[in-house]
Formats: sequence, C-alpha cells, structure tokens
Amino acid sequence: MSFTINLPVIPAGTYIVAVSGGVDSVVLLHLLQHQPQLQLVVAHFDHGIRSASSNDAQFVERLAKDLGLQFELGLGQLGAGASEETARVARYTFLHECRKKYHAAAIIAAHHQDDAIETMLINLVRGTGWRGLGSLYSHEQLLRPMLEATKDEIISYAKMHRLTWHEDETNSDSKILRNYIRHKVVPRIKMQPNKYGTLVDLYKEQLSLRQKIDPELKEQFERLVKGEGGEMQIDRYQLIMLPSEVSYELLHETMVRLVGSRLLQRHVERILLFAKTAKAGKTFVVSGKVVCRTTKSQLIVQLCET
Repeated sequence: MSFTINLPVIPAGTYIVAVSGGVDSVVLLHLLQHQPQLQLVVAHFDHGIRSASSNDAQFVERLAKDLGLQFELGLGQLGAGASEETARVARYTFLHECRKKYHAAAIIAAHHQDDAIETMLINLVRGTGWRGLGSLYSHEQLLRPMLEATKDEIISYAKMHRLTWHEDETNSDSKILRNYIRHKVVPRIKMQPNKYGTLVDLYKEQLSLRQKIDPELKEQFERLVKGEGGEMQIDRYQLIMLPSEVSYELLHETMVRLVGSRLLQRHVERILLFAKTAKAGKTFVVSGKVVCRTTKSQLIVQLCET
C-alpha cells in the first residue's frame, strides 16, 4: 500500500532541523531529503534529564552521518527534576544559537496535529487565553511543516519506509501532564471523531484569528511601546484607554519580547489593573519573571534581576 505525507515546499536555503531521535523527527528528516533545494543541519539537544539520553544523541549523530549531513550537539545539565518549560527554553536557546551560527533561514521542528491538540488542551487547563488554543504554528524563524499530519500517519510512514527511531521512556509516564493528556484524554476524544474534529477546527480557527490580529497588534506595539533589551516602556494613558482585549494583547506581546514567552492570562489582567490604579513610583513583581513600575505617564516593565 502506498502512503506518503505531503510537506509544503520550503524555500531554498540552510535550515536547522531539530531531531530528538523519536519517530516524529526521524520522519521529518526523511521527508526533507525529498527537497534537494535545502541545506540541512541536524541539531540534537541532550537535556541531561535522563540517564540514557546520551544514547539518543549517539543515534541522531549516526543518522546525520549516514545522510551526509552536518551535526550539532547541545549538552544541558538540567537534572531529573527539570520542568517541561525549563527543558523547552534550554532546547530552543540551543537551536537558535545553531541558527545564528550557520546563518540559517529558520529552524524546522517535527510538531504534528496531535501535538497541536495536546498543547491546546494543556493551555486551556492553564488558562493561557485564546492564543494558547493555537500556539503551535509556523513563523519566520520556526517552521512546523508537519502540522497537518497525525501521529498515526507518521508512524505508518515510518513503518512503510522501514525507518528506525528511539523511544523516550519518559513519554509513557502519565504523571506528566502532557503524557496524561496524550495517553488518557486524547484517545478517548478520538473515539468520537466528530468531537476530535471539532477540536481540530477550533485550533485552525485560532490560527486564522492570529493571522488577522497580529498585523494590527504589531502596529499598536510600535506606536505605544518603546525600549529594548531588559526594559520596555508603555504609554500608560494610551494603554488603559484601549479596549481591554487590545490591552491584554499588547501586554502579552510585551512579555514575549521581554522574556520570550507569554504570561498566564490572570497575570496580564493584574498588570493592566496595576497600570490603571497604581500611583507613580509603585512597583509590582509578576510571576517572578518581571517587575512593573509606574511613572505618571508610563508603565515600565523590566526583567527581574537574578
């Protein structure tokens, strides 16, 4: 039986391919071989969380060598208790360093449709707002060309092409929220295809909404927010005069540029309330990451000192 996964055509150039050694990234790398206009660098980050993780690194290095591709290895020492967020930040820091080293156009990651739905459900529980429902998407520096493919399709492709991969034993640990959703929640939803299809449609609707909102948000940000590095200054009067939904988005974007990730919705709501009510000279620490302070005309947001 013939079976394939159709990737979008990626513009010619150099790209960093994030390869963990699992089936998703192995299939991604195999598919990218069919686009000869690409110069690929295989990048693997060993988080230093699992004792057997060095085996994954050796496997990926052999795979890259067999394909005649450049290999980059990043070594972390995060320890067994590291959170998913800590691991993600360390991994993407390494990947972006590789992108700069090779002057690559972008990073290519192996996220697929199941990942998108799992992330949507996790963010729904965490209260990250509407953007959390569509947080996995492709953008200029990070391509995710397999988002239309399901996990079942990826496994079928790997078996058909007799690919080999490494299984991360921690992926079966249901004490981890993502694994619990992957192994306990999503399979139950998939038993009712209409309900699962509704989640997929919701995810795609959020991506469409993002495409419409982001250009407007960029315009507002450039008009109202100044600063760079570890400090941003926001026009306080203009911020509080905007509709609340627009103010929330502006603050979320400020946090992304300042700390590299969005805050929970409740934290952003507290920042907006602080901007509206605090007297000049007051300070407010948010989630241990940033400190806000007010002047008569500005809300100043700074990275917390470590």
